[in-house]
Amino acid sequence: MRIPVRPREGGFEFNVTPLIDIVFLLVIFFLVTSQLVQHDTSREVSLPEAVLAQKEERAHPNRLIITVSVDEDYSLGGRIVPRAEILQVISRTEPETAVRFRTDKDVPFRLIEPLMHACAEQGLTDVSFAVDQK
Repeated sequence: MRIPVRPREGGFEFNVTPLIDIVFLLVIFFLVTSQLVQHDTSREVSLPEAVLAQKEERAHPNRLIITVSVDEDYSLGGRIVPRAEILQVISRTEPETAVRFRTDKDVPFRLIEPLMHACAEQGLTDVSFAVDQK
């Protein structure tokens, strides 16, 4: 039996549908991850200045970022939460977790002190403050 041969009229055709699917999945992935990264620093605060500030050597994969604004609002993961909820989160945090405070330079110490005591009671030793280098 002979297979009929049809002449090709359009040349080679590539199916680009899978390529378009992959590109859209990559775009969605990068949009979602960029939103997650922005949540930690989404609250604008005027950081205090420090002369002896050190650059962070490496990023901590397991870090808790707590932001305290001048309006006495506490923020965790980009959303405003009451101080009691932050204290509960600290009490459930593993000791190897790094804690970073992002506070406005005009925030009184009385707002940060209970959080620092909770970190000490939990055994968290990697506690730092975000500052602007002078």
